[in-house]
Amino acid sequence: MFIIQDEVDAAQAMLESLTEAQKTQAVRRDAAINLVLGPGEFGTVVAPEGVKGSHLSPEQKNLLITLVQTRLGFINDDNYAAKMQTVMQELNDTYFGRWGPQDAPGFAYYRITAPSTVIEYAPRDTLEETPEQEHAHSMYRNPFNAYGAAWIGAR
Repeated sequence: MFIIQDEVDAAQAMLESLTEAQKTQAVRRDAAINLVLGPGEFGTVVAPEGVKGSHLSPEQKNLLITLVQTRLGFINDDNYAAKMQTVMQELNDTYFGRWGPQDAPGFAYYRITAPSTVIEYAPRDTLEETPEQEHAHSMYRNPFNAYGAAWIGAR
């Protein structure tokens, strides 16, 4: 059981919805990786990787939207509504990529990359570790306002 079980389940549902050809695009490696945009990575830009939103069926797009919603559900209602409107506008230019095992929910890294949204989930331990050591990092960044830089510059 994971604290963010809904997010883990949504990511697995997204992966399982993909065709074999789409999985070839989405699954980048068999091993999980660490956060790319974690602490200390201000200014780092990630290239979109994985299967592109414009190559998804309507059902798969809905699963991708659900995955984004599970991660961004912490945002207050007004900002959440505005962010989800942007997510919907950028959906065809949004990528879903996965690094790690396909049959072990919660133990694979995934990234959603859109023009104004980057979401990462990164497990910090492997399947062989004891449950007490298991934990994950899940984060959201707006590349146009990383760490509030746009707000500071607006003053």
